[in-house]
Amino acid sequence: MLDQAPANFNETAIQCKNQFLEEAKVVGFAKFIGTSKLVDSCISIIMASYQLHELVKKNHGKQLIHIDIPDDEGRGGDTLVPDHHPELLIYNCNQPTLTKNPGGLHVTNWFGNSRNYMQIMEFMRENNLTIDLSYIPRPASQFS
Repeated sequence: MLDQAPANFNETAIQCKNQFLEEAKVVGFAKFIGTSKLVDSCISIIMASYQLHELVKKNHGKQLIHIDIPDDEGRGGDTLVPDHHPELLIYNCNQPTLTKNPGGLHVTNWFGNSRNYMQIMEFMRENNLTIDLSYIPRPASQFS
């Protein structure tokens, strides 16, 4: 299972900066500074980037992508992941297993949605990533 990491937030930080400049109706010198490539370059240096979607191309193993998306009413979605990243991941993965969590947020547990839980557990069983706890010996004290 892959996850975005702080090293990938530079793109999101630049998007947030641009959205702020637009919504706050920043004008004059402040707008000139805010829209300069210098600010974007500083953000990129502070929040160094790697391209997860490029890295998954090189992975030939089994891949599971879980995406938190807005629900039918527009609530939720992973605002910490740039909008186009899920598509890039899906496009670059080698036949990924995909689960979506409508209304989920960045920190929403994947096992909170029963459909996702079943899909992910099936993926884990198919790829021998689970253990059968019934075969683990228990101390004699648990039998009494």
